[in-house]
Amino acid sequence: MSDCILDEGYDLGCFGTGGVKKVYISNFSSSLEYTEAGTDGEIDSVTAPGTFFEFEQDIETALFNESINPSRENGTVFYESTVAIKLFNNTAKSRNLIKSLASAPLTILIEDNNGGYWAMGLDTAVRASEGERGFGQAFGDMNGATITFTHKSAEPVKAVDATIFAGLIPA
Repeated sequence: MSDCILDEGYDLGCFGTGGVKKVYISNFSSSLEYTEAGTDGEIDSVTAPGTFFEFEQDIETALFNESINPSRENGTVFYESTVAIKLFNNTAKSRNLIKSLASAPLTILIEDNNGGYWAMGLDTAVRASEGERGFGQAFGDMNGATITFTHKSAEPVKAVDATIFAGLIPA
């Protein structure tokens, strides 16, 4: 019940920068364990059984959004998070990678452009929800793929402590 009580306001603070810097993807595992620090809910320890792979993104190509979905009629609320990435240049290797990403249950770590770190798919798997791949028509058209991943949960995406995040990603 304490989550239902408003006990603080919001200060405008300084402006930041939008966008996603990097995305790291691993196979989902129900044996992933984590703990949260204090009252802010930031993750301060993780035991991840899998390997996270970096999906480098050019500036202003990847995005993250989270929708809050309350229902007064049903007395429920859930969060739907999406992250979309671009993979440039069609190759046989990228085709096979896209095929794997489209069918696998996943966990995704996000590094934003403000130095923040976020985790999707700790409690339930993230799944590919849409995508497209093509060569385009004109010389300036995209040659590659865009894939969107979706995660639904009773909790919003959690922040991850920077040192914990660094320990999860490949060196």
